[in-house]
Amino acid sequence: MAYSSIAQGVFESNTTGGNWSASGNWTLVSGTDADGVPDSNDDVTILSGDQININSNQQCDDLTIVGTLNFSRNNRTLTVNGNLSMSGTTTEVTGDGSSRTLSITGTFSVVSGAVADINGITVTVTGVTTLDGTLNFMDITGDKTFGTVDINSGGTWGNGTVAEDFTINGNLINDGTFTGCSATTGCQYELTSSSGTISGGSSYSIADINIDSPGAYTSTATIVMTDELRGTGSFTNGGGSSLELQGGGPYDISTFSASTNSNTVTYTLGTAENIFSVIYHNLVINKTADASLAGSVTVNNQLTLTNGNLVLGTNTLTMASGATISGGSSTSYIEIASSGLLRQSYTAAGSTLAFPVGDNNDYSPITAFTINSATFGAGAFLEFDVTDGNHPSRNTANLGSGGDDDGTAASDLISRYWTVTANNITSPDFSATYVYVDADVSGTEANMVATIYRTHPTLAILDWFVTGTVNPTNNSVSLTNADAFGDLYAMDNGGSRLPIVLLSFDATLADDRVIIEWTTVVEINNEIYTIERSRDGLNFEPILFKEGAGNSNGILNYAVTDYSPLSGRSYYRLKQTDFNGMFDYSEVVSVQYEPTGSSEITFKNLLQPGESALIQLKNFRVKAISLRDFNGTELPIKLLGVSNEDSVQIQIPINIIQGVYLLIFESLGERRVCKVLIQN
Repeated sequence: MAYSSIAQGVFESNTTGGNWSASGNWTLVSGTDADGVPDSNDDVTILSGDQININSNQQCDDLTIVGTLNFSRNNRTLTVNGNLSMSGTTTEVTGDGSSRTLSITGTFSVVSGAVADINGITVTVTGVTTLDGTLNFMDITGDKTFGTVDINSGGTWGNGTVAEDFTINGNLINDGTFTGCSATTGCQYELTSSSGTISGGSSYSIADINIDSPGAYTSTATIVMTDELRGTGSFTNGGGSSLELQGGGPYDISTFSASTNSNTVTYTLGTAENIFSVIYHNLVINKTADASLAGSVTVNNQLTLTNGNLVLGTNTLTMASGATISGGSSTSYIEIASSGLLRQSYTAAGSTLAFPVGDNNDYSPITAFTINSATFGAGAFLEFDVTDGNHPSRNTANLGSGGDDDGTAASDLISRYWTVTANNITSPDFSATYVYVDADVSGTEANMVATIYRTHPTLAILDWFVTGTVNPTNNSVSLTNADAFGDLYAMDNGGSRLPIVLLSFDATLADDRVIIEWTTVVEINNEIYTIERSRDGLNFEPILFKEGAGNSNGILNYAVTDYSPLSGRSYYRLKQTDFNGMFDYSEVVSVQYEPTGSSEITFKNLLQPGESALIQLKNFRVKAISLRDFNGTELPIKLLGVSNEDSVQIQIPINIIQGVYLLIFESLGERRVCKVLIQN
């Protein structure tokens, strides 16, 4: 095509409708022009309604397109050495063939209100692409390469009509609309910056992202991915960001980070797929199929189970100290069916946590788990497992080792147990509620009690401990105040397999005294009950005693009274001791007492053998005083006399050995127990 000069700075094709309008001189690089001298320093404007055909390689400085730029021949390039602005309401850059290239060295912008379509050409932008209007990609022909893309409020990146691929050499910023693909697969975005960011206040919809080394991107935005995230580079889900993985993957980028505070990764895969083996801050499983751990995973803040199981396989899921699990149902739970384990880290007691676990057939969650007290070492954690089957030691005797279990066969039981294993957590007191399914039940549920099979805390033997109840209505087992970790279970307590069944334990304030009551339904080899009291719920001391029934199969009711309760909040628990020295604790109960008048017993509690001690009494009429060791053996004590109702004098035996003893003061209907240290 030949061009001729009409006026200075204006050239017109001899084809109708092919006008360039320029605000200065411009030069046609190839073809016939006025002077034949290449000149790339001219500004060019394509007017509204006009179409310019690129028939040869051309250059200009700044280019404004209000009409249409058409690449009418193959293997043609228009190089814009400055900036390109598209400002028309029906602006278009088009072509249909091979190697038709628009190369922009400076800024590429679509102004507010403009609608710009790119169809069938290769586009390369070195500078920043700024969108205040709409940029649409209409055809997959040709490569699309951009530097930083900045979509302002009101701007639109419209890759919603075709499955186009892009290369981004800079950052992505979206405060408008970013539609990354018309389909759920394909439309790959190749991100190449070694320090790139994805940011903005509006969300991104992208099918595929590929980041190859040395590419590295950090997102602080909301991204919905419908297909794949892959490559040899790195992707970081940064603070405040949200990444939703909707597709079927693969998700196999070499370095994936999601531990930054306040970020969330959501898996909504439509098919079964492995999830990244990394540390997450927040992790959400919301799938129509299972998600499997590809390796060990840690969650620092919250795991949310909405739909689909999280399958551990042979891997460990670790919940950091303070992290929680929300949700959980028969269609979305942590599936433990192999050697994988659920691990919960701890630094302190007190929190009630839920562990929605099950096997590959049934949902059988631990709905509440509370460590009431314990000693925590470095790296303390619990590991949880669930087994679908009868407990192998349900009929095991331990009498030969000094235990209570005689091995009587259980006839009412469940075919499921939950194993809790501790690391660096000692001397625990914990409670748990766990749920079985109807198919687990053998026999009569109403005959079952909550039990735990654990290593006895003082005898170092494996031993069953009865400490809770079973609710047949909702298939739940409530284990209370267990004293060691082990296998959580439920079965009947026939014969003498288990020591006692405690139906209730309560403490009630009545005027200036506390009435402690408890009821048992079974007692085996039960010697004595000890009421222990505490100011803080952690450190207890014995204050009252009651003989046990020995052996009983009926309901027995007990009651004792604390006539000298502590001011403020105080705590009580029941210690049950067998004839062989084994003992168990009840749950802890509390009362609040504001005294109108109180009794006191005051004496020197560090004494020597043979020494006499004067005991001061306030509001306490002593009737008898005895001295016992911690095994309950009474030692002779000499009463020197009562000077008045406010004091009494005793003498310690001369031959007593050094140690801690209990001085027991009895009044009418009241018993007080105080410690005394005998030291040579």
